[in-house]
Amino acid sequence: MPAILPADLRPDVRRSLGPAVALRWVGNAGIRAPFTLLPAISDGTGLSASTVGAIIAVRDLTGLTAVRAGRIADQRGPLPTVRASSWILAAGLALAAAGPWGLLVGSVLFGLGKFAFDTAMNAWIGEAVRYENRARVSGLAETSWALAGLIAVPLLAQLVDRIAWWAAFLAMAIAVVVIVPFLGPGATTRPEPGDRPAEPRPRLDRTAIATHGSLALMALSAQFLFITHGLWLDEAYDLEISEIGIAVAGLGLLELLASSLSSAGTDRLGKRRSVAGGLVLLVVGVGVLAGLGTPALGVALGLMGLAVLGFEFAIVSMLPLIAEIDPAARATSIGIGLGGATLARALGSFVAVPLYEATSMSVVLAAAAVVGALSVLLVIGLVREPDPVPA
Repeated sequence: MPAILPADLRPDVRRSLGPAVALRWVGNAGIRAPFTLLPAISDGTGLSASTVGAIIAVRDLTGLTAVRAGRIADQRGPLPTVRASSWILAAGLALAAAGPWGLLVGSVLFGLGKFAFDTAMNAWIGEAVRYENRARVSGLAETSWALAGLIAVPLLAQLVDRIAWWAAFLAMAIAVVVIVPFLGPGATTRPEPGDRPAEPRPRLDRTAIATHGSLALMALSAQFLFITHGLWLDEAYDLEISEIGIAVAGLGLLELLASSLSSAGTDRLGKRRSVAGGLVLLVVGVGVLAGLGTPALGVALGLMGLAVLGFEFAIVSMLPLIAEIDPAARATSIGIGLGGATLARALGSFVAVPLYEATSMSVVLAAAAVVGALSVLLVIGLVREPDPVPA
């Protein structure tokens, strides 16, 4: 389980952390579920798998607005941005349930809310928690990604099996509406005028660019696996949607382990070293699976699990680094990192499904391994631990 929260964490942060993580969990389910449910969404809407993949890619492109969301969070405060973006999440998820055009428009609206939420929440943690202890809290928050795969996606898959593809999106929209009122009072408190710069200018030196670049490359590498795994398990192993959901739950256990290990150990091991170690596991997992082709289902899931474990450990360990690149423009810097990662994921969504349909899963995974290796080289060669701001 994630490490205990730092003793010096403010009471208002403790009160809002639970609801914020719960909202992050639903939002992460909204990101992950279409990957696993892609065959059902394709059948239910009458859209081709490539078209659904393109809609996911367009959704991910909205992450480019994370820079603007970061500027807003720097000016108005991270927690007010968390609350406002949560309502956008709910609206987008509800609209996505309304058929093919609703799926497109709702996915875009959901993406706008999701990436604003993530930017603001990471900035909030960056402000509230000292750098020396930050991985403990960011690791806890990132267990929401693992728990989305472990709990939410399998439940949504069962819901789709029993009702229809749109029921998953409607259920997530309802969950957001229920959770938002539980955010603590600090979530609606604006900073006094002048507390934050009117137009923050983030640092973009070599270390900052290398850090953002390595995050984008690791996101691209993982996206090749994430966007195609549902199709591959369906076609290569003849698994039903509910069975794929169960397989994803197993991967979610490994992601939960990775987030927990990062929460417990990254502050001691070092953020940069932890990122590099996780990336190596990602590259080994997808690389070996690419070489094996279509092994026994247990072997395939095990190698997928190794890749997922490495990616999750790497990205959770990277978040404290991104948040400390420029404390004076923290949310804007986070927005740049998330925007770059989102652009990379969108590229992966556009390319991976057509590449899979035209070639094989081995080719897709080989591409993932090459991109992941580039990220490792960038981390080892150019990324540096930032100097923490004195408490």
